[in-house]
Amino acid sequence: MVELPDLAVWIRHLLRQIPMGKVMTYGQVARLMGNITAARYIGEYARRHDHTNECPCHRLVRQTGELGLYVSGETREKETRLRAEGVIFKGDHVDLKQSGWQPDGDLFNSPLTELHEYQESICRAVKTSPLTGPIKLIAGVDLAYPKKGIGQAACVILNARTLKVEHELIQRSSISFPYISGYLAFRELPLLLSIWEELVRQNIEPDLIFVDGNGQLHPRKAGIASCLGVEINKPTIGIGKSLLCGSVPKGDETERPVLFQNETIGMAITSRRSQKPYYVSVGHRLTLAEAVDWTHRAGKQKKHRLPEPIFLADRLSRQ
Repeated sequence: MVELPDLAVWIRHLLRQIPMGKVMTYGQVARLMGNITAARYIGEYARRHDHTNECPCHRLVRQTGELGLYVSGETREKETRLRAEGVIFKGDHVDLKQSGWQPDGDLFNSPLTELHEYQESICRAVKTSPLTGPIKLIAGVDLAYPKKGIGQAACVILNARTLKVEHELIQRSSISFPYISGYLAFRELPLLLSIWEELVRQNIEPDLIFVDGNGQLHPRKAGIASCLGVEINKPTIGIGKSLLCGSVPKGDETERPVLFQNETIGMAITSRRSQKPYYVSVGHRLTLAEAVDWTHRAGKQKKHRLPEPIFLADRLSRQ
């Protein structure tokens, strides 16, 4: 597992470089960080962080020049501080042509770009070859967040034939890495690896693991199910509740392929209990056909929209 950067520290360092009388947009900061998808997190950080009177967070605005929310909850206070520093306005918007600031990107590392390299290594390591050996125990893993900064991971292990629950395990830990689309693994994988270590210590190792999250159905083909599978060298299946990337052909079929870059990287499945699809993809060490087959086997009781291991792990993680 790659060492995780402290994104809040990185943002604070960048903000201190913005000259008085200048501003940056959330999107600019996100691109410097390594991916525009981080813009939403930048906006959340701007209004919820450890704030002092010397904090320059008021120098962050939206790409339209709108001020956006301020940590104090008072946009007028943000405007007052910017005007006092000499920022030029057009009406109630910042004039970005005159007051926008673009730093030299070479002076800042891009922490998300470094994480891309890890994801690329996972993508190269993923095996989509057929399963080897019998599948006697299957598991579902999921995380919930009972309170801010705390993650609770749950693992439910079932008999692969009867779907009877054999073991359950819960672990809690602090989580500091934020949610950024495409980077879920860096938020949740450390706790999932910890729960796996405990299973190994107890000499309980499932043969196949369902992960609440995507596998190859990911912009870099390295979702959390693939990361977990490669890290522990076990077969994993990704179960996504929403479509992260790609497209699904229209139709009434209960199974439809997910297409991404001219390749089928997942399957959208609709159950009898819900017309809302979920998305199956290879995590590691099995084929997509096997992933779909085992997903149906794990949902053969047809009690829930999602396969039983994921439903049970989700429920346990919230207890």
